[in-house]
Amino acid sequence: MWAGLRNAVYLERRRLYFVTLMAFAAGILFYARLNFQILGLPAPFFIGLFYAFVIGTAGLMVCIFAPSFRFMLEAIAISRLAVAFLAFFAPAIGDTIIASPILNACIVVGFGVSISRLIHGRITSPARLGLRARLRRYASEGRTNVRVTGNAWQRSYVGWMDDAVAVAA
Repeated sequence: MWAGLRNAVYLERRRLYFVTLMAFAAGILFYARLNFQILGLPAPFFIGLFYAFVIGTAGLMVCIFAPSFRFMLEAIAISRLAVAFLAFFAPAIGDTIIASPILNACIVVGFGVSISRLIHGRITSPARLGLRARLRRYASEGRTNVRVTGNAWQRSYVGWMDDAVAVAA
């Protein structure tokens, strides 16, 4: 089981690096107007590190425990960064978004769904497996093919990000 867990983390490395880096950038942009220090670091940098840690850890948990949602991670990361750019360049709107976590989550997830459809096409889920069976399969076989309904560049992106072969569904 531990070998399967290690392989699952290894297979998700690109996605986790991408999501963590985007979360760091979004954290900096959301709070770029703060002008004080936390533990000797500028507040936006510290908050960016905190965002990266929390969202990277949550992304890892999603990849392991809810793998059918793993395709949403990078779409939501792109959406979060876009909302952070909006908050940075339009401070009045940004203050409203930052002040309301529910509004922030709805905007980020809503745009994330649209972005996911754009970059992934439609991904057909395989038969559901339990956690132990999935980790055993990761340890023995690695990742299986991903079935994507979409055009060639969507299949190529999903294949690269997932480190697997993306086939037309």
